[in-house]
Amino acid sequence: MTPGMSLRRDAQTGEFGITGEAPEPLSFQNVPFGLVIEAVQNAYNVKITVTDPALLEKRINTRFSGETIDEVMDALAYMTSASVEKLSAGEYRLQPL
Repeated sequence: MTPGMSLRRDAQTGEFGITGEAPEPLSFQNVPFGLVIEAVQNAYNVKITVTDPALLEKRINTRFSGETIDEVMDALAYMTSASVEKLSAGEYRLQPL
């Protein structure tokens, strides 16, 4: 494990999982924000809710390589003029400022 990672045990299944691990690099060029959200959710195994559908149409140019999910969420919020709220481990909400 590396800094920023944590080991968690699922109370129902007893299985262990590592959270906070950085996936393969993600790169986006003029991509709708909705597709960026989908890719980030899949790569980091998180759930992201966007409260304003208009945000999903914004075009994004960015690259993530080794960032934690919290760093990615902060960057996405900045790029879309939104605020990010961490609702629970692995669940985030973005809403316009």
